[in-house]
Amino acid sequence: MEFDSENAAKMFYEDYARHVGFGTRVKFDRSKADGMATYREFLCSRDGLKKRAGESCEAMLRIELRSEHKWVVTKFVKEHSHTIENHSKLHCLRPKRHFAATTNSVAESFQGMDVVPSGVMYVSMDGNSVPAEMNHVGKNMFASGLNHTLTDISSLGYTPGYSSRRRTLGKDAQNLLDYFKKMQAENPGFYYAIQLDEENRMANAFWADARSRTAYSHFGDAVIMDTSFRINQYKVPFAPFTGVNHHGQIILFGCALLLDESEATFVWLFKTFLAAMNDRAPVSLTTDKDRAIQAAVVQVFPEVRHCVNKWHVLREGQARMARVCLAHPNFQVELYNCINMTETIEEFESFWCSILDKYDLKKNDWLQSIYDARRQWVPVYFRDSFFAAFPSLGFESSFFDGYVNQQTTLPMFFRQYERALENSFEREVDADFDTICTTPVLRTPSPMEKQAANLYTKRIFSRFQEELVETFVYTANRVDGDRHNSTYRVAKFEDDHKAYFVSLNIAEMKASCSCRMFEYSGILCRHVLTVFTVTNVLTLPSHYILKRWTRNAKSIIVADDRSEPQGHESLTTRYNNLCKEAIRFAEEGAVASETYSAAFVSLREGAKKVAGVKKV
Repeated sequence: MEFDSENAAKMFYEDYARHVGFGTRVKFDRSKADGMATYREFLCSRDGLKKRAGESCEAMLRIELRSEHKWVVTKFVKEHSHTIENHSKLHCLRPKRHFAATTNSVAESFQGMDVVPSGVMYVSMDGNSVPAEMNHVGKNMFASGLNHTLTDISSLGYTPGYSSRRRTLGKDAQNLLDYFKKMQAENPGFYYAIQLDEENRMANAFWADARSRTAYSHFGDAVIMDTSFRINQYKVPFAPFTGVNHHGQIILFGCALLLDESEATFVWLFKTFLAAMNDRAPVSLTTDKDRAIQAAVVQVFPEVRHCVNKWHVLREGQARMARVCLAHPNFQVELYNCINMTETIEEFESFWCSILDKYDLKKNDWLQSIYDARRQWVPVYFRDSFFAAFPSLGFESSFFDGYVNQQTTLPMFFRQYERALENSFEREVDADFDTICTTPVLRTPSPMEKQAANLYTKRIFSRFQEELVETFVYTANRVDGDRHNSTYRVAKFEDDHKAYFVSLNIAEMKASCSCRMFEYSGILCRHVLTVFTVTNVLTLPSHYILKRWTRNAKSIIVADDRSEPQGHESLTTRYNNLCKEAIRFAEEGAVASETYSAAFVSLREGAKKVAGVKKV
């Protein structure tokens, strides 16, 4: 067999693996001369994992680069050394890792690979070729904290006078519309909207499938919209709306293709997004640094806490601070820690000043400019609002990593879009299975830890457990208050100079810490837990168990749902309510053949009851 790209071969083998019943992983190899890939091996996920025990699986597919765009299969091993899962248990297989997330080294990840780095998402229209300049991926150490690479925007080669030219979808406009109509016919919960320009040509498009809209009803409190960079006339920016689910996995809420990026466009986009999500605004919204976006947010989301993506702010760092980085290797590490690891505004300000003093940078214009805008992007200034943020969990950087590349045409894009959705669903089911079928190892005798283990998903419990275990090295001393309201000073035994202050209302069992971790992430910090320990609070108060992080997050009826039908709703409301319930039911029923059969029988019984009522 032959493939036009590595990604095509990878998807072929993953589909084959899914059909047969095993997981996969990728082995990378590059020539020593120029770093370009010479071959790839797609392996069974059990390869090499148990070599010491002699249980390594040899099943694999190997492809070699024979010409510029031709990958040829040179080896295929079909037999496995282990039992293959049957189709009814395929949902239990661990998710595949994709090209854009297979290594800890950002530069190595993309060297010689036709994959767009995280945060650089766009779609090629009408099969236009990609300028050679677009193949360059800049190595930006200022973005290395999240394995986030950034394209050097100065290399993209803007066409003079381009700003006065309009982008158009051309013949693909009809293809796009046909796809939307097809999806809506197959799934009435599919939502799409088209904005036309003055000449009645398609200008912008937004869509959200039924599963994504349902996901928003559970996890739409923190939203990220990524529009990436302003790129040349051959490309149309692709803007996904994403969030995180109860396992800390990136999930999709909706997508947009933008031919126009004016303030009016973003106002339309945000209003359309709200309409698709039943007019339920998020608690927080993170976007790129763009004046048009910021102005639109003020108009459409006046009550939403808006944050600018910090990597978008820092993208010029490598070029602007090159001399400093070369002369002082530790500078970038210290700046990263200052921005990402500080927990209070005072701590950030002090750390920032110490860096400027240490490296004599008080007159650096770029550092001064990003400092002046710090309230728009530095995390510590947003810790009083919920962003579902857990840096230590290492959440994925983009929903479409490994699916959208520089040569993706519109028809191919939607196939990849559907693949990404399906893979996301499989990852979530896999995490559900892990949570249900594994018993967490408790590390303390605390009843609170046992309670949390039964409530939280596996990954979130691990994060809570980390905070709880840390309480053993902290001490809390009451410094103010009475038996009703008290303030505690919390600090490490060996690091007493760095203290946190926790206010506690004993009657209501409500606490507030100066680090604002609960407000920011929805998990109690070690400082509040330390105070609970010294005040003999043995279990988590219910108001500190954020439902979106629990095992039953998706089975909870959201606020705008009604537990029982009222009978006087409009036709549209009744239809929407039934769609949402049906999607929830389908997600639960589809995870295995047994639940699928039970769900199918239940639906048929329900249809008979509805038919009986209609006859009456």
